[in-house]
Amino acid sequence: SRLVLVWCANTEKGAPVRRASLSGATAVVTGGASGIGRALGESLLDGGAMVVLADRDSESLARTVEQLTAKHGELVRGYT
Repeated sequence: SRLVLVWCANTEKGAPVRRASLSGATAVVTGGASGIGRALGESLLDGGAMVVLADRDSESLARTVEQLTAKHGELVRGYT
């Protein structure tokens, strides 16, 4: 398995976004229960990565993990 570091940067509007295969990678996303963190986690799952979500809000995190597990299977874990 490999660890992938992901960061967000401003890009020019309309600039192409390159997607690499994340199959076999593990990603850790903080603030993963909602908002940008959840969206990033779901995008990483769509790319094939195993995703570890962390958030201080344990109830929201549990709901998010349940929803994403239903869609993506066992590729997601959550920790508070």
